[in-house]
Parts: sequence; C-alpha cells; structure tokens
Amino acid sequence: MAKARAAKQGQPTRLFALICASCGVGVLLVVVVAPLAWAPAAIFSRLELSYDAMVVGLGKKSPVRDDLLFVGIDDISTNLLESGVMGEEEIALSEALDLMSYGYPFPRQVWGMLAERLLDAGARVVVFDLLFTSRGEGDELLRRALDRYPGRVVVGAELVYRQEQQSGGTWSLREPVTEILSPGGAEDPRQGYVNFSPFADGRVWQASFRTALGDWEGAPEYRSLGAAALHQAGYGERVPEEAAIGIRFTDMFPRQGLYERIFGSGSDSKRGLFARLFDPGELPKPYQPLPLYTIFDDEYWTRNYRGGEMFRDKIVVVGGSSLVRFRDVVETPVGEIGGPQLHINTIATVLNGDHYRFASPWAVGGLVVLAAQGAFWIALLFRRPIIGLLLLLGVACLYVAVTVWVYNAGLMLAGVAPLGTLLLSGMLCFGAQYTLERLEKQRLKRALDRYFSKDLTDEILARPGDFLDSMGGRRTNVTVLFSDLRDFTAKSENADERELVTQLNEYLEEMVACVFENGGMVDKFIGDAVMAVWGAVRSGGDAEDAEGAVRAAMAMRERLAKLNEKWAAEGRQTHAFGVGINQGPAVFGNIGSLAKMELTVIGDAVNLASRLEGLTKRFGVDLLVSGSVAGAVADTVLLQPIDRVVPKGKSEAVDIFAVPAWEEADLDPGEAEYLKLYHEAHQAWCDADPSRAEELFRRCAELRPEDKTVALYLSRLEADSSAEAMRDPLRLHEK
Repeated sequence: MAKARAAKQGQPTRLFALICASCGVGVLLVVVVAPLAWAPAAIFSRLELSYDAMVVGLGKKSPVRDDLLFVGIDDISTNLLESGVMGEEEIALSEALDLMSYGYPFPRQVWGMLAERLLDAGARVVVFDLLFTSRGEGDELLRRALDRYPGRVVVGAELVYRQEQQSGGTWSLREPVTEILSPGGAEDPRQGYVNFSPFADGRVWQASFRTALGDWEGAPEYRSLGAAALHQAGYGERVPEEAAIGIRFTDMFPRQGLYERIFGSGSDSKRGLFARLFDPGELPKPYQPLPLYTIFDDEYWTRNYRGGEMFRDKIVVVGGSSLVRFRDVVETPVGEIGGPQLHINTIATVLNGDHYRFASPWAVGGLVVLAAQGAFWIALLFRRPIIGLLLLLGVACLYVAVTVWVYNAGLMLAGVAPLGTLLLSGMLCFGAQYTLERLEKQRLKRALDRYFSKDLTDEILARPGDFLDSMGGRRTNVTVLFSDLRDFTAKSENADERELVTQLNEYLEEMVACVFENGGMVDKFIGDAVMAVWGAVRSGGDAEDAEGAVRAAMAMRERLAKLNEKWAAEGRQTHAFGVGINQGPAVFGNIGSLAKMELTVIGDAVNLASRLEGLTKRFGVDLLVSGSVAGAVADTVLLQPIDRVVPKGKSEAVDIFAVPAWEEADLDPGEAEYLKLYHEAHQAWCDADPSRAEELFRRCAELRPEDKTVALYLSRLEADSSAEAMRDPLRLHEK
C-alpha cells in the first residue's frame, strides 16, 4: 500500500516538473528569443515594456531640480504681433523682439542675443535643442556669441542614417554649419546629437551618451546633447560609463495626494469628496517652458526673473514648446513630453545619480528558472487548487512589489517572462492536478459504488485522503450484517441457469438497495449471501450504526416478501432468508494479494455475525441480533429474547434476540398476545423456575406449534429441568 501511494504521489511530481520546465523554456523562447528573429513576436517585447511602464509609474521618480530651466519657443514668441501680447512700440524697444516679430524662423543673431543675456545673468550653460545644419541670416553673429563664451554653450547635431544599395546604409552626424561652429571632431564639447532611440513600443526609455559611427576599433565616438551639456557644466565625471542608461523621469503629471483628495486644498476644496477622490486636481508641472519672448522683455525680466538672478548657476535648455510649430513630442513611459523636457530629464537623472539599467538576458533566464521552480513547489505542496491559485497570485503580487523595490535601487527586472512562467506553469499544474484528481475520483467512485451508497461515496470522495489512509488498516467498532437465502443451493440444482441468475440478481439488487438506503457498506457477495458493514468508513456512533443495520434487515424482510409475491405470481420459486447482525471491534482495510485486493473487515465480530445468521434456521426466525446490537437499539426496536448461546468457535456465551417488528403497534393482536406470553415463559426460564417455564412454553406451543425456539426450550426441559441446567447457556458445539 505504501509503495502504491508513493508511486501515485510520484506521478504528479514528475508531471509538475515537466510542465514547469516546458513552460519556462517556452516562455524564454517566445518572450526573449523569438522577438530577435521573428518580427511578429515583438508583441511580447511590447508586453514586457508595458509591464515595465507600470513599474515606472509605481516606482521612485527623479526629484525636480531647481538648477535646470527650460526656455521654450512658444506660439506667442513665434507670432508676437498677431498674439497681441505686446504692442509694436514695446517690441521696438528690444532689438531681439523686433527681429522675432518678423516670424519664425528667427535670424540666428536672436539665439546669440539669447545666449549672451542668459550667460551674462550667470547661467552655467545654455543648451540649444535646435539644429543649425543649414546657413541662415545672422550666422556670424551667433558664432560671435559662441566664441565669446567658450565652454558655456552647446548646440544640437543630428545622427542621420543614409541607405546605400551595396553596403546597406551608414550613419553620419549632421553638424552645425561651419559659419556657426568650426569643425571640432568627435570630441567637440560644444555640440551633441539630439537623437533618442525608442524601444519596440515606440517609447523612449533610455538615453545614450556616446555613439561610435563605425564598427571598427578606434571609430570616433560622438557625445549626446545631454552628455555635452554635462561636460560643459563641469559634471563630466558624473556621466555614466555605460553606453546607455534608463531615464528615471520626474513626475511630469503630478496629481494631488490622498490627504488633499480627502480634505481638499485651496480652491479645490470647493469640489465634492467624490469628485476629489476620482478626479484629483493637477499640481504644477515641473520643467514648464519659460516663454522665449519674456527673456527680452525688460519689465518681465526685472519683475519675474529678478533681473536675471533666476538663471544664475542654472543649466538652461532652449527648444521648441509650440506643438503647432515644432511638434517635438516624445512618447515616454510616463506619457508624452516635449523633446527639450526629455533632455532635461536625462540631465536630471545623471545629476541625481538615480539612473537604472535593464536586467541582462542571463538574469531574465535565471528569473524564469526561479519562477518555474516556485510554481512547481506551490503546486506540489498546496494540492487544493483554490489555495494554490491564491498563493500564485500572492507570489505574483509580491514579485511586482520586489520589482518596484529593485527598480528604485537601480535595476529593471523582467516581468512578463517570470510572471508568465509562474502563472502559466502554476495554472497548468493545478489544471493537470484537477484533471488527475477527477479521473482518480471517477475511478475510485466506480470502485466505491460497488460497496457504498451514493451519499456515502460522495462523502468519501470529499475526503479521499482519510479514506485511503484507512485502507491501509484500521481497527474500529463496526456493525456487521450477514444475510443468506435458505436452501438456495438445493433449490438451484435443477433450476434453469438463466432463470437462476436473473432471480438472484433481482434479489441482490433489492438487498443492496436496503443496505445503501440505510447508510451501510456492501462488503461482499458470497453466492446468494450478502455481507454488509456499518461504521467502517463513516460512523454515527454505535447506536446509530446498529439501528441502521437493523433497519436494513427489516427493509430486506419487507422487500423479500414483495419479491416472493411477485415470483409466486410469475410461477417462480419463492425463498426465505436468515439475517444475523453483530457489533464489535474489527480491522478494516484493503486486504488480499497484488493480483486481487478486497475492501473488507475481519475479526471475531464478523465471525459471530455469520454464526448468528446460521442460527436463524435453528431457532426458526429470520433475524437474529447479538446482545451488543440489542443493547444499542433497545429503546427503538421491539426485541424478542431468544437464548443465551455459546456459538461454535466461541468460549463465551452470547445473548441473542429476534426482531419481530419495530414496535408492538406493528403487530396484530394475536402476535402481540403470543409475544407477551413468550416473554413470560422466557422470564420463568431465566428465573430457573422449570414448572412455570414448562407451563408457559407449552401454552406457546399450543398457539404456535411451528415455533422452533419454543420446541427447543421444551426439549431442554424434558432432558434436564434442574436450575443448573436452566442457567447453563446452550453450547452449540455440543450435540
């Protein structure tokens, strides 16, 4: 039994291991390897990036730095006259505003004037997120400003890919025209490329700080705009050594916190609680553009920028903020932001020192292996699917929390591959386990249906572990019923075989139904005999088990009477039976050889029940119960004391009783009168009063000459009427 159970437990273990290993390998191939070789599989990369975007949203944001400012070329600055913000006289007071009033693109000297004004105010670096790759009016004036402030101005360049038929294409750098910036080569700190490379989902995640335009050793490396700005500002040593880093964005779209949502703040407190909770108010956005025209408006400059003091020691990024004019909008994990703001976030990430990197493919593979192992152990240790699935979800949520924590520390872990492996492996394991359990339950149910009623079978299947444990052997108190047709073998010698089998099956069908209807277990058939047990699998207590067995025997009596009526009407043989019931300790288990096993009970209590069934013929009754059964049902069943006997194979005497009916009301008046007389005669026997016992038993014999029990008592009185003989039990092994 132990070996069989161990083998069964080993089956799901091997199956779970196979499922988890297959899922792990499959997820690695689909999520990690396939996108590299098959374009449609890039959808899995986008799924991973969607997960990463969730982590970015939940994780730490880069703090807003007050040493980074953005001067934006807005719609007003490109349409000064049409906007109506300033009159012609106000515009004429500033040379730069006058040049700007002619519309965009501005003459290049406007940018030179802007750089001079900001740098004269103490700005650390002015960064132009603009391309001056073609000649324009005022180039020499812009160059003069650049020459005047060496090391404090950075202008944009652009990486361009040129398709070529033979070589496939090459990358080159479009630099500012020589009228503005003399060629300085790859190490020129005054320029930097403005390009960002989006990922498969179209969003910009990383910033590169250097790019080599060639795959040969010693190929020149060009700096990005952000790297050039950091070098010019004196932060060159902070630029990461990695070719690219993950940008930790500032919270570009801040919303009110929970406290403000509940209690309100400022004018927002006028809104209702429901509105504040589900539509929180927006907070001031970081790195908002300062309109370009305000830099040259002396009154605005003095009042709002404190005469330029606001720009002291700041890195100022100049770029387009007009969506109509520039459309310089970039998709990022935190939403759409302007191109200049993307450069500012890149610079802020470096200055704050909180950039992150993505986990390597080897790390992803390791996480997938761990996820597969986790799913395996969860499925193996927690066999109940609901608990296992809840635990899987809990582990998945824990992994998300760990991912956010690790991201805050500077590493973006993979999400889809490990979580996909964990959840897919776990669900498949629990699905396989559920299927195996269903198949096992169906197999077990088919086997149990031969022994138990439907209700009892369902109860066993609800706790199969307890039942399987008991099959290994368990000592318990049981009630055993034996029934057997009288002289069936002799009657069947000359009977038609088909008729015999049909009649026997009809009889056994009714007897089994009586057992099942009263909560019993059919142990076995021995020819026409039926052995049934109560209390082996489910017990309601000795009294309930005994009553169930007696009820079943009484039902058998009624069913056999109806069958005899039917058989007599059909011209077939009728039959009588005897039933013996005993209660006592026995061993319950699956007993037999490897070739054939049988679920049964063994023990002295079983043997005595069989002996009682055999005694029914001797005493001329159809149902005998032992004293243990009679004591359990005495308050609910009408009992007739038969005798005190020592059955064959026993050394101790046993009181035996017949069960004529459930209660006296079920008897007709004649039967009730006879039973009353019998009780008086039996009591006289127990009192060792031979003369009165003989008198009463003879009166009983007159009423029922066929009563074998009465005849047996009279014969014993004739043989020996002494008090000692009357107190001595009937020893059935003696002649």
